[in-house]
Amino acid sequence: MHPVVILCGGKGTRLQPITDECPKPLVPVDGRPFLSHLLERLEVEGVEEVILSTGYLADQVDAFVERTHWDFSLRTVREKKPLGTGGALRHVADEAGLGTFVAMNGDTLFGGSVDRLVQFHDAQNVAASIALVQTDRPDRYGRVRFDTNSEAITGFEEKQAGIEGTVWINAGAYVLTSSVWGAIPAGRTVSLEREVFPEWIGQGLCGCRFPDADFLDIGTPDDYRKADEWLTQN
Repeated sequence: MHPVVILCGGKGTRLQPITDECPKPLVPVDGRPFLSHLLERLEVEGVEEVILSTGYLADQVDAFVERTHWDFSLRTVREKKPLGTGGALRHVADEAGLGTFVAMNGDTLFGGSVDRLVQFHDAQNVAASIALVQTDRPDRYGRVRFDTNSEAITGFEEKQAGIEGTVWINAGAYVLTSSVWGAIPAGRTVSLEREVFPEWIGQGLCGCRFPDADFLDIGTPDDYRKADEWLTQN
């Protein structure tokens, strides 16, 4: 399987004061750092290499790596200044000498199979693939539109109040080729979701649907509480 890069460098301002002294991926969920839940699932899937992209309170993430043991290689790559999701991935790819890799967010838990996402991507032979899950909260996450025959993504819609129903959303798990991350300007602050992906519509950007996959987000206090309750019960 391709290496996995997990974005762990954000400040998590919406979770303050919890994140004032703790990076968001390490906040406790069900009695353990949230990152432990993510890594546990990757371990089960047989991932061989995981790289944590760090920035804010990076020393704490380094300490977490030193005190934990996994059945895969785990290391960190630190950004010297905030680079956004896209800029951080470019930095890690350059520093680690990566080609195609899986990227994930350190504050969301994607319950689908990463191996299936990789197999989908390799079979499609595209520039990038995004894992898609369903939610009945489009006002929180927006939506992703795609061609149901080709799976090609045709558009992204920002979250907005008043929308109801079940929609497909970005699950925060991707497979990126060097064509995509290599086009991100090095050393610049770039958003993968807002700047990079929209530019690749019609150029080999596909969505892999996971209709039954769990999706947990700890980005806001309300979602953080719900994630803790869900993992405690499951």
